[in-house]
Amino acid sequence: MTDRALAALLFGGAALISGITILQGIQPNDEGLMLQAAARVADGQVPYGDFWWFYPPGQPYLLAFLWQLFGPSLLTWRIVRVLCDAPVAPLAGVGDLHELIDGFNSAGTISAALHVEGPVDDLPVEIGSSAYRVVMEALTNVRRHANKASRVDIVLHRTAEWLFVRVGDDGHGGGPRGHSHGFGLVGLHERVGALGGRIQAGPGAGGGWVVDAALPIAKQLQR
Repeated sequence: MTDRALAALLFGGAALISGITILQGIQPNDEGLMLQAAARVADGQVPYGDFWWFYPPGQPYLLAFLWQLFGPSLLTWRIVRVLCDAPVAPLAGVGDLHELIDGFNSAGTISAALHVEGPVDDLPVEIGSSAYRVVMEALTNVRRHANKASRVDIVLHRTAEWLFVRVGDDGHGGGPRGHSHGFGLVGLHERVGALGGRIQAGPGAGGGWVVDAALPIAKQLQR
């Protein structure tokens, strides 16, 4: 199989997965919030100033533009989501974490730092992309749910057979976090479990919230 054919296959598979999650109504609360924000922006209001908004501003402005073109519908937004998710889903890996963290740091007041122990440049694709998803979901949950958090530490520790991923914040309170759908913690449990790994999330020993994942490198190399 040529590189071009493989890229097309990965793109098609990612688009299919993204499309299925949308058709199943994944994260309808977030979509509802986006639609409300789009209506306000289309009406001339500004996020953070005219109404409270705790996400980055790009999405409501894009959706407001689509609102002006096509009217109040989520269909165009879902199409854009598929087109955006598809090229990123199969490609993002450990090497993309710096960009992810830079984006997180620039979007709010919580500071995230990456600590890498051991070589991670030669990880199997499935391990690297799963590690990226774990960090991305953990950071999303910190942004949405961490009470008074000011710092997030992300640690990748590589051994001969495992890649250990830990994401911990210094927020207060140990209430439940994460979503029961899509790329939430349940989705990550399924993804990590399919690789033969494990993941857990809960209050940290010193406070805050910790997500721990163990991804089996050796099993992927033997395939």
